[in-house]
Amino acid sequence: MSSQKAVLAPMTLVTNWTALDANTTGLVQSPVRPFGRGAIQFNKANGGTTSKSAAIYGSLASRRLGAAFAPQDFIAWMVEVSSVAAIDYAWVRLGTDATNYAEWRYPDSSLVAGRFTFCRERLANAYVTGKGLDQRAIEFISVGVEFDAKTDVLSNMRFGQIQIVDSAGQDLD
Repeated sequence: MSSQKAVLAPMTLVTNWTALDANTTGLVQSPVRPFGRGAIQFNKANGGTTSKSAAIYGSLASRRLGAAFAPQDFIAWMVEVSSVAAIDYAWVRLGTDATNYAEWRYPDSSLVAGRFTFCRERLANAYVTGKGLDQRAIEFISVGVEFDAKTDVLSNMRFGQIQIVDSAGQDLD
């Protein structure tokens, strides 16, 4: 039996996304897309004293995954970076807002520079901030790259479709 998926963000409209802070610049719809789907592109500017990340966020129409949202299932996304030299990890956050979310990380050692990498992490492996997320009302989504230092810079990071993939083959929508 094949797995089913729930697409959380197809990454087809740049207007659905906002830079998380001043470290994130150049937010555009990417001309380069994995498998013909959408991708959003942005850059990391010198953060000076602010943060080590470059990230974008969006809001979802309240999404209910209910009982189908199980710890053994996966969150999956595509990311492309031009270099992994100064990267710590790529991440996706889901939650009710920017202070209450779960974060899944994909380490730099598993990223490949210059091509899209398919990232997949078990839902149970989330880092929790605030109260975490309410799986009955997911409204906040964010993607980003954490760097080794605040002063690191990188151009043309691209994120493709974000989805939840069921490990048991049940429909998640």
